[in-house]
Amino acid sequence: MKLKKIYLSLMVLSVMLHFSCKKEIYDSTGIKQKSSLDEISSIKEKYFSKKYGSKLLQTINDTTKLDYNVDWENYEKIDVNDSLSYYHFPMIPYSYNPKSRSEERYVKEINQKKYLIVGKSKMDDSFRVATYYSDSIKDELDVQVVSKNFSGSVTYFNLDANTHSFRKYRQGSSINRTVPKKVSGINSSSTTASSEDCYMEFRCSFNGICDGYLIVTSTLGKDACASPKNFYPSECRNYFTGWEYVHSDVKFICIDDYPDPGIPGGPGTGPDNPTPGDDVDPDKIPCLGDPIKSPTIARSNATNINGGRYGYTRTYNGKPKFHHGTDIYAPVNTPVFPLTGGTVIRVVRDIAPGTYIESSFGNYIEIESVRYSDGKTIKFLYAHLNSIGSNIKPGTRITTQTNLGLSGNTGNAAGVDYPHVHIEARKDGIRINPEPYIRTKFNTNGTAIVVPCP
Repeated sequence: MKLKKIYLSLMVLSVMLHFSCKKEIYDSTGIKQKSSLDEISSIKEKYFSKKYGSKLLQTINDTTKLDYNVDWENYEKIDVNDSLSYYHFPMIPYSYNPKSRSEERYVKEINQKKYLIVGKSKMDDSFRVATYYSDSIKDELDVQVVSKNFSGSVTYFNLDANTHSFRKYRQGSSINRTVPKKVSGINSSSTTASSEDCYMEFRCSFNGICDGYLIVTSTLGKDACASPKNFYPSECRNYFTGWEYVHSDVKFICIDDYPDPGIPGGPGTGPDNPTPGDDVDPDKIPCLGDPIKSPTIARSNATNINGGRYGYTRTYNGKPKFHHGTDIYAPVNTPVFPLTGGTVIRVVRDIAPGTYIESSFGNYIEIESVRYSDGKTIKFLYAHLNSIGSNIKPGTRITTQTNLGLSGNTGNAAGVDYPHVHIEARKDGIRINPEPYIRTKFNTNGTAIVVPCP
């Protein structure tokens, strides 16, 4: 009997310890999550109040400026020690016309990638932009150059001190010679690097046009600009205008004397994480692969039931007229979703609902969605929207579960009898019929052949 009581007491103690430990873990996790959110809010507030973004703006020509959005959602935190942590935020480039900012286009960086690196210590914070330049030179280069096994050089631009430093990596490990800092904190503009640790860097910037969007790269030179090798994204094979020299920067650059910030871009981090759109009423969420719930083809008028389909489905002045997309009937302000996942490459969002503009898509989103084994891509365009999700920007990664925005009646669809989402598709730059990529199939009169969601 005595042994039985001891056994029962041990069982009770074990259960109490289990739940006590569980509670401690949950409480600790909750504290850490709240702490991280508070730190991110503090970082964002300082970034915008200090107007750091204005230091990154570049002029390509009279009609094109290059700027960067900070991806505040898909960051990675690297703890150096108990008193210092680094936050790595991907920076997403986009271009716009300074005379009219209504259209923003995604820009692809070739053989380089920028991150905002924020060092958080007990004494102060440091804000730097890190540009990663890969050592991997091939005829055709991957856009994503940063990974845990990164080999190449990194240039750091201190946004407070306006100074530059560098660090070299091999297979993810820093190979810089150690230069100890003589100052406390991490945000000093001074450096302890000797003259042999510094050099003049001559870097030349180039850009080109690939199927309507801008691609940028850079090269190193000594006395003159070195031309880029014949490399470009594979999808640009038939649509590349060639590299054009933009400008050159001559910088006095020293070995980095900050603690090693590490390499971002590991699994589950960086810009490849899809970004959610705005919240949607669950009753309005469609099957994956449909643009709206219960889609049907939109009529072009009261009698033409197939006028919303691709091809010569309309007439104008008595002659057949080609329709370049598929119109899906959508009452105004219906949530819209992409047919496939991908990357947002172009956004127009500043047209007021109901505004008529001749030969215009109104507010629209273009998404690069599918890459085939032959190197070709499909770009889908969703037009005549009333509004676009607050998180949908050039460079945003989305899935079929991302709410792009709300359907509407902007552009040349203002005032039509059958409001709709106009969807276009281009494969390797050539317009194709988007209807086969819609999950729901339609009969000859444009009515959906209903198949329940899987």
